[in-house]
Amino acid sequence: MTKTHKKLEQAITRALTEVCETVKFATGEHALKGFEWITHFVQYHDFPDSLLIVVVFGRSQERLNALNAGKDKTVYRLISEQLKAENIHLNAIEKQVRFDSEEACDKHHAGDWQARYRQTRH
Repeated sequence: MTKTHKKLEQAITRALTEVCETVKFATGEHALKGFEWITHFVQYHDFPDSLLIVVVFGRSQERLNALNAGKDKTVYRLISEQLKAENIHLNAIEKQVRFDSEEACDKHHAGDWQARYRQTRH
């Protein structure tokens, strides 16, 4: 990993950590019930197009509830704002952010997130 790649990784991590903290401590109508964590996958030779962000819920039903309630729009906005603060701009945020669950990953990939997203990365 080059110095530039390390700096990008740190910037992505800072942005997503801020989103994670914001979502975890949201209350009332802004709360995202069942939200657990955020992760990302990237191949720097094709950055930012290869950046894939995964918003993880504990259970699949919690994920569906959040999507049905339109909470994905709030998450897109938060991610976009924090990445822009780090001078990172995504062209297709709806395609680069996925909503998933630990339950589904455990069931289909034995909890191996790398294997789960290996085939979907650019």
